[in-house]
Amino acid sequence: FIKAFPNKEKVKLIIKSMNGSSYPLKLQSLKKIASTDARILWIDETYSKENYKNLLASCDCYVSLHRSSCFGLSLLDAIHMKKPVIATDYSGSKDFITSETAFPVRYKVTKLRKNYFPYEAGSTWAEPDISDAAKQMRFVFENYSISKNRAIHGHELVTQKFSLSTVSQIYEQRLLRLRLGTPKNV
Repeated sequence: FIKAFPNKEKVKLIIKSMNGSSYPLKLQSLKKIASTDARILWIDETYSKENYKNLLASCDCYVSLHRSSCFGLSLLDAIHMKKPVIATDYSGSKDFITSETAFPVRYKVTKLRKNYFPYEAGSTWAEPDISDAAKQMRFVFENYSISKNRAIHGHELVTQKFSLSTVSQIYEQRLLRLRLGTPKNV
């Protein structure tokens, strides 16, 4: 964020976390960095579903520089609300985070040298490219109408591909194939 907006433009970053009390020293360290810029607001608490949806609705863009995400439900929530999404181009979210639907951020795969619960040493995860993330944030800020159109395209894709009826049909067909003993690709 600071790299994307070093000139104190009128932008705000809201960092939403929870369970920071489980890692007090890390939380304190991160909050200290955030406190150097008045445009950054840090919220470390558990939100109700309604408060979460209201927070998301109040944002102009959703950023997730995740290292691993099995599916990316919060990303889908943002896309469902037609918000521009900037996210690490890694893991389960690759099914719907593309350069046509969102703003994928480059990454390097890294091997963990120690345990980071729930990830064990030796596991791999993505290390987001901070310069690319800053570039994407800057683009969304300077080209909001283009970004909003991309968000609308993302909404159309996930509504089609991940709707309850579409997913239900996929599961129904798969269960039928399993019951009949039919190979997966038939």
